[in-house]
Amino acid sequence: MEFSTPDHIQPIVEKIRTFLAREIIPLEPTFLNGEFRDMLPVLAQKRDMARAGGLWALHLPVAYGGLGLTLAEFAYVSEELGRSPLGHYVCNSQAPDVGNMEVLMHFGTDAQKRTYSNRWRPAKFVPASP
Repeated sequence: MEFSTPDHIQPIVEKIRTFLAREIIPLEPTFLNGEFRDMLPVLAQKRDMARAGGLWALHLPVAYGGLGLTLAEFAYVSEELGRSPLGHYVCNSQAPDVGNMEVLMHFGTDAQKRTYSNRWRPAKFVPASP
């Protein structure tokens, strides 16, 4: 069985690695020695950076603003995000929200999708159907 990162996933993993190293890992001492709620303003900025950098909710289908990664492909991304206790949160790929997003996509009414999906869609998202 082959476990090396697929060629088409490697650039995503490298982009995440760079983002974490520059922007997120330096925040860890504050995270580990303080209150999470005190970090929320700076984490909101980092989440905006992740969103703007195309690292937001990568598990979602393309129609919902993600990359449409399979579960196996997302495993490589998730492994890299796991290098920091803040990685999944900053890139909006944390449990239980991932599952909630999937339930909303597959089973939510149109009204529910309009109301709640704005929280995880990219800022300039254009829905596939109005």
